[in-house]
Amino acid sequence: MFKRVAAICALSIVFTEAAVAQPQVLTSIKPLQLIAADLMDGVAVPELLIPANVSPHHFTLRPSDIRKMTDSGLVLWVGPQMETYISDFLGELDGKIIVVEVAAQNGVVLHQPGAELASETEPQADDRYDPHLWLNTSNARLVAQQLALQLISLDPENQLRYRANLTRFVASIDALEEATMADMVLLKEGPTPSTMTACSISNGSLVSNISLCSCRTMKFNQESGIFSTSDRGWTSCALPACWRM
Repeated sequence: MFKRVAAICALSIVFTEAAVAQPQVLTSIKPLQLIAADLMDGVAVPELLIPANVSPHHFTLRPSDIRKMTDSGLVLWVGPQMETYISDFLGELDGKIIVVEVAAQNGVVLHQPGAELASETEPQADDRYDPHLWLNTSNARLVAQQLALQLISLDPENQLRYRANLTRFVASIDALEEATMADMVLLKEGPTPSTMTACSISNGSLVSNISLCSCRTMKFNQESGIFSTSDRGWTSCALPACWRM
């Protein structure tokens, strides 16, 4: 009887240590969770901080959310222009846990609304950017690569799985991007010119590399209740990777 109890206790310790060894990853929004889930496939499941049906621009932290963040080994977020009300608390956590701000990574492509209209003599002074930056394929790859490095650092025993998952993720992005660009060529060279109309500038990262003929932004005037459009002349960009949102 004693041997059986000892064996059960030993197994419990082994399983507990294995669970602790798994990296505790918290992602701020659903698109980042999808990328993290692909990379962590077969190891662990990343948690989501902001529910998919809640705007990250207006989300405020509850005590349970603060516990989630402090208990995590790594927090992945876009930046203060997306998750506005959690940036101050994340600043306090920096150095205590790993905080990866996607918008601050070297090599990330930030699309500035209206930048395509600015001239060399009249540069755009606005430093805002479209925070939906995961919609750019190069940014999606960059997020995956940076996250894979952090996961390998936290959990070196599973580095082969993380590397294999990264390779599969990048290959899927490459294939989807190639197929999308082929479709864009058909639209561009078809018998009828194609114009894209977007309901907001939040699609800037999506349209900045696709090569559509033009992009028109549609705005809603709350006072008059009327939609108005304006030509932007965007030369486009596509990210099929995050159509899974």
